[in-house]
Amino acid sequence: MIPVQGGKHFKEMSVGKHMLNYDSMVVLTHFKGHVMGGFGGSLKNIAIGCADGTIGKKMVHAAPDNEDISKWLTGAPFMENMVESAKATIDHFGNRIVYINVLRNMSVDCDCVGVSAAPTKAHDLGILGSPTSLRWIRLRSTWCISSQKRNFTTSGNALNLVRGFASCPT
Repeated sequence: MIPVQGGKHFKEMSVGKHMLNYDSMVVLTHFKGHVMGGFGGSLKNIAIGCADGTIGKKMVHAAPDNEDISKWLTGAPFMENMVESAKATIDHFGNRIVYINVLRNMSVDCDCVGVSAAPTKAHDLGILGSPTSLRWIRLRSTWCISSQKRNFTTSGNALNLVRGFASCPT
């Protein structure tokens, strides 16, 4: 467990036990759409990827009692859980994190959907990196997607990809 400084939902987050053996982290992310988060980027990879499977992932995904799980997973409390989970890892490593987003073969669906994912709608836009700022790489990645609107049609998933990226909170 590592602390979540100033957390609203968590005081600590359960992370993979070997993560604590390292003094730095490289976050290499395939940037793409995501049904629950609007897009899947470095924040999602840290929040879900660093949380351990037995406890941490359950902490992030668990809805409070008497909540409709399908509605909860698309709402603000779930996003807050993801932010707090990621914050724990970011605070743990401090300025010893490098973020790299690969904007290539992007779909409105996350890789976790598997073979049923929507087809690629944005192809090779490049690779972005930031030596310390998750916020910068997130904003720059969404800007790259938004600037491509002229290349998308107004039907189906292509427009949803742009809307999904543009509607994400900052």
